[in-house]
Amino acid sequence: MNLDLDQEFKKISKAVKLNFIKYNSLEDQLIDLKKSQNEIFSLQAILKNINGSLKNRNLSQITKIPIDLDLLLETLKDLIIELGCYIEGVKFNNQGELVFITKSNKSNSLQNLFENWQKMSIQCDTLMSANKRLEKVAEILIQEKILNEISTSSEKGILSLNTIKKEVGKISQEINQGFSLISTYLIKEKIQKIQIHQEKLKNIQKKLNELIEIFMKISNNPLDIKNVKTLISKFGKNCTGLIIDTNGKESFSFNIDGFHKSFDQLNEEYESLESTIETTLKQAISKINSGKSWLKIKQRLEKIFLISFLVAIGYFACNNSSTKFLIKQSMEKLLPQQQNDQIYSETVPQQPEGLTKPQELNDQLSLTNAQKLAMEAALMSQNAPHPLEQWQQIETKWLEAIKLLETIRENSILYSQVKEKLETYKSNHIAINQRIITEKTAIANLENAQKLAWEASIIVQKPPHPLEVWFKAQSKLEQAITLLKTIPKGSFVESQAQNKLETYQANYNVITQQVKNAQN
Repeated sequence: MNLDLDQEFKKISKAVKLNFIKYNSLEDQLIDLKKSQNEIFSLQAILKNINGSLKNRNLSQITKIPIDLDLLLETLKDLIIELGCYIEGVKFNNQGELVFITKSNKSNSLQNLFENWQKMSIQCDTLMSANKRLEKVAEILIQEKILNEISTSSEKGILSLNTIKKEVGKISQEINQGFSLISTYLIKEKIQKIQIHQEKLKNIQKKLNELIEIFMKISNNPLDIKNVKTLISKFGKNCTGLIIDTNGKESFSFNIDGFHKSFDQLNEEYESLESTIETTLKQAISKINSGKSWLKIKQRLEKIFLISFLVAIGYFACNNSSTKFLIKQSMEKLLPQQQNDQIYSETVPQQPEGLTKPQELNDQLSLTNAQKLAMEAALMSQNAPHPLEQWQQIETKWLEAIKLLETIRENSILYSQVKEKLETYKSNHIAINQRIITEKTAIANLENAQKLAWEASIIVQKPPHPLEVWFKAQSKLEQAITLLKTIPKGSFVESQAQNKLETYQANYNVITQQVKNAQN
């Protein structure tokens, strides 16, 4: 009988499972589990005989250089009799050491083979115990007809990962958009929209936390029948079965959005989404507070601008006391009495003497508007980092302010202060443009990193895989990690990049271990 022990063990391991979707064939699956027990028992017996035979041999002596040929021939004669069914042949490797070729065409020293078979024997014991526990679960499922619920259960309570990710991404994008400062009405409307998004996120977060809590309880004892009932009730057809890995660990399997996911994978994705929602909620609170501040600033700016306009019109239009009195009355209606003098003297540009022509009036209004835009841009720049859209709004305000100043004539009496402000505004505009380039690059690197990580996760689904597949996934994750590390501190997506970096690094370590295992 020729038998590849590695392949036999893998075949048996894959058979130790329960498929919840095929609930009508549960009795047949129970028969298969009993059959697997017999196969495990047979493999255990073979490994026991092999390990017992090799245990008392000095295995290193027949591979030690220089090799004692007499001892080698004598030992090989015995080994061929004992291991002939499980060994394909022997050869000398490049170092001149004697190695044995298994049925799966793997070369190894006899000492390493012995250690591998000892480990396999222990795994068989663990697999046998897990198989028996799974058998008891199957018997209870048959007796209580629990799986019959799957055929009629709805998927109403199931959270689609794709749907949640899209919804959270859309909400996050809307929250992080800058405020439109055209009117106080638009600012109020934006605050109300963010508050509505907050409630949506809280509802999704609540459902995710419920699932995470369930997963936490189940992880300690997956085969507890109460846990099985809980998942069937919660996930319906999306909970596809129970599987046992080669180390005897029990785990549920799922089909979410058309993708097969393990218990750990799904739990990790739920936790990641919950963390993203928590971050987005914090951003929403910050944005609402920012919006309320902008609302106060905007209301004040609108009053200041109106006062500036009234003052300019009053001085240019006439010079009699009755008009000035009307202007003063308007100002008192706009601002509290105690603030009038301060704002009039410090905020409103003072009227230079001799400006009497309409063109000079236009120059004064252009300067006032440019200063207003510059003030708004400066205030919007405070408390960085900001989303790209807000930096673009700031850049637009500086550009509009510059254009207004450039309309003022060089022979205007205002030109000396205009020239100074023009240099400052242009310098600020260049700095904001550079910030926009930085933010765009950071966003592009984050998106490319996410794309590479997603591609890596797709190609490693449904293992086992050949070595080249693991290498490909490893390379993609390595590129993703490199891109995330280029995202500068202080950029708006820095915190998001750091969270992704931790996850990708952990996944990279797992895949690196898979590469090492495949190489061995």
